Amino acid sequence: MSLNLELSSWGSPTQADYLFKSNNAKALLAKLEFKDFEANDDFKFKPTKDSIGAVLANKKLKVGKEDYTLLALAIRGGGYESEWGSNLTLGTSGQHQGFDTASQDILTFLDSYIIKHKIQGKIKLWLTGYSRAAATANLVAGSLNNGRTMPQVTLNPTDMYAFCFEPPAGTLESFEAKNDKHHNIVNIVNLNDIVTKVAPNSENFEFVRYGEDTTLPTKEDVGDTQYNLLRDRMLRELEQIESLNDYLLDEFKWKKISLIDKSMIVNDNSKDDILNDYLKTFINTFTAEELMNRDYYVRHHQEDLREIMAAVLGDAANKKIVYGREAFKILLDLKKISPQNLILKRPLLQKFGQLIGLDDLTELNSSALELLLDFMIKHPNLTVTLFENLQIIGNAHQPEICLAWLRSQDKNYTTPLPLLQHTRDNKQVEKNYYKTNVVVDGEEYGNILGGGVTAENEKAELYAIPSENGGFDGWMRDNELISTDLACDYTVTGEATLVAKISARGDDNAEK
Repeated sequence: MSLNLELSSWGSPTQADYLFKSNNAKALLAKLEFKDFEANDDFKFKPTKDSIGAVLANKKLKVGKEDYTLLALAIRGGGYESEWGSNLTLGTSGQHQGFDTASQDILTFLDSYIIKHKIQGKIKLWLTGYSRAAATANLVAGSLNNGRTMPQVTLNPTDMYAFCFEPPAGTLESFEAKNDKHHNIVNIVNLNDIVTKVAPNSENFEFVRYGEDTTLPTKEDVGDTQYNLLRDRMLRELEQIESLNDYLLDEFKWKKISLIDKSMIVNDNSKDDILNDYLKTFINTFTAEELMNRDYYVRHHQEDLREIMAAVLGDAANKKIVYGREAFKILLDLKKISPQNLILKRPLLQKFGQLIGLDDLTELNSSALELLLDFMIKHPNLTVTLFENLQIIGNAHQPEICLAWLRSQDKNYTTPLPLLQHTRDNKQVEKNYYKTNVVVDGEEYGNILGGGVTAENEKAELYAIPSENGGFDGWMRDNELISTDLACDYTVTGEATLVAKISARGDDNAEK
């Protein structure tokens, strides 16, 4: 029921006037005999990058001989347009700035509601959120558990029920996030959902959630046999929900560039096709290479990325699908020009921006595009895997999927199956990342893709791309030939410099 309430609080797509965007939640809470419904001010206007919508209502309860007021607080987790930009507002220290600011706004709304409706005495709080709203709800609940009070009322920890669906992480372990007092916070996490990994918990960031995470079943956690049983039950529930979404997560495939295959992109059969592992690899590599630490991120990239995500996701329903082949061609074109050649570079940035759904190229989002393209050039296989699986990655965050999983284990809908003990540890494992520097000897005859940082003992992504009049001689390290293949099979054990030797076609041995 908590997820049903949360979904009702999303901005209604059938209402053009923002004053009526909360009508679905109002109708549901009325059916549940709640009164004094209110939407906060942010719900009544077009969302901005930092707004946060929420609804509140109350009803009287008697538990034994005690009188309570039950407050239902649902935070808008969808239909919020540009608010996604706040997900990337980390701040230099403390809790995630974007989520923390939103949580303080919600607590202020809660205070004013209690005062306005003259609520006094003991209360129970039913709190729910999805995605960004779940992270906000998590911090609201954590703040209340940590001693934050409300006017005129008393709230016992056992009387708070906080349900956070697919929440990004927004607090730190230093805030006693895993203390037993946060037992009243339930986090429902799909390990294949990239949104739950937005605020990284890698070194120098280390974001976590209040309370304990309950993960939806994955093949890696429960094994093939039980996963197939559980998935089939979930799919039956998904059919009962009015949804246009199929379940695509099992179709994820690692991809890699092929310089000999006409399709240019092929399956990478050397890797296990586990979406959760790919997402962790992508985010941890991007964090280590481009974001560095919170202070560096805030000073150099935060506003750029906020701008681009708000622009791209502000009208997400009308964005087209991007394929890896299109992105790969842009990377090749970029490598053909000098980084300082702004006249040739700007049209390619414009083309890439349009490819991902960015209509206008501004100074801010141009900087963010350069950051993204720099990473993509260094990590072409991570990039093409992302674009070739975009629909699948997006599918993992669809609320209907989460709802179907929960219904399939809810005795109100079906007879639950006992879940076996999880067999896989999902704790973050710290890894060392090392840079592979690549020097091109013979740039007039070709170029390379790859380099950048790679986790220790993993393969670096290195491709030599000779021009039509160029021939590839090989990869060198410390003046020793290590490979003559265009795709270099190189395992990273520390920082190193490799030389890609490219010469004029036909000159291979004539002058050597």
